Amino acid sequence: MCIIKKVTSILKYEVMKDIIANKLEPFIFLYITERCQLRCRHCYMGDRLSNPKEMSLEKIIKILNYFKVIGHYKLYLLGGEPLLHPQIKEIITIANKIGYEVVVTSNGQFDKKILQDYTPELIHSFSFSIESSNKKTHDYIRGKGTFKRLIDNIKIVQSQGYQARIVSTVSNINVNKLTDLIDYSARVLKVSMLSFHYFSPIGQGEEYINKLILPEDWINFCKEIEEYPIPENFWVYYPPTFVYSDELSYLTERGYKGCTARWVERLAILPSGQIYACSVFFDTNMNFALWRNKKMEIRDSKNTELRSVYKVNDNCMDCPNKNQCFGGCGAYRDLKKKFPGIISSDNCKRKIIPLCPLWSTYAGNNHPISKIQELR
Repeated sequence: MCIIKKVTSILKYEVMKDIIANKLEPFIFLYITERCQLRCRHCYMGDRLSNPKEMSLEKIIKILNYFKVIGHYKLYLLGGEPLLHPQIKEIITIANKIGYEVVVTSNGQFDKKILQDYTPELIHSFSFSIESSNKKTHDYIRGKGTFKRLIDNIKIVQSQGYQARIVSTVSNINVNKLTDLIDYSARVLKVSMLSFHYFSPIGQGEEYINKLILPEDWINFCKEIEEYPIPENFWVYYPPTFVYSDELSYLTERGYKGCTARWVERLAILPSGQIYACSVFFDTNMNFALWRNKKMEIRDSKNTELRSVYKVNDNCMDCPNKNQCFGGCGAYRDLKKKFPGIISSDNCKRKIIPLCPLWSTYAGNNHPISKIQELR
């Protein structure tokens, strides 16, 4: 049986529990609504925001019960802006009763009165998107006036006892002096974690393809983060994405094991019922599964993301780095028209090595590998 058929036969919902239970990050990324007040320049949701769909409460409850049996324990509520869902209070309350840790991923533009409906016991943490410690840069990416309201709401959330974390998507728009955000997040906002993300020009971000950071520049940015003095009791994470071949070993020591989609660790479920293992494929219909008939059904299509990430490029077969890079990013290889200038497994020259852009490591040397799973 070929590897693709084997993977498809393994990934049937009846045995998904055994697969997921052994993973480091059995998380659900549940996109409960595609409504959003903003149109951020790099947003990977793209056209979905213009014709937004929404999950019904009934559907959400069925999904949560199903995946709790399989072994998921942490729930990320996303959108759009998840706090715009008309039944968000019920969703959060029910998710807690089922046994999930709930993380609300927000653009921070909500009315502070909404917090009256919750307590820190119901929301494990808020994850806020901020693109710079500079108001002008952030507002350029996310919209005029968004920086002030975001910062005000982060401070309110903190004052009420909630845990707050920061996520920042790095592109050529904001990369200059972005390390300033480390001190700003730790000392001014007093949040617990800052996680940098690599900008992929999908969705609305496709219009800003020229803002994609090329491999060598990304390596330099990562080096800058590693050398930055991280404040005490503060955690900074970033995706290496590209690395010089002689530096691969330290990433495998930190737990890198290749494409996260291959291990189906983080399931993204959209209002359409499409289930993805990798967000880079959101612009495509290559989702590996569907929520249908009250369960997850694995698609038998020959053109799904799992079939893609399990392809092995001939260029990798005799490569001395294959036991450490594990073939790089299948999405960047198969969707290379969207990523001009990016190194993938089919054009790798073995000096700069492509890695999974969704896998993160920590800055500095004093954090246990498991900490990122705890903080995510």
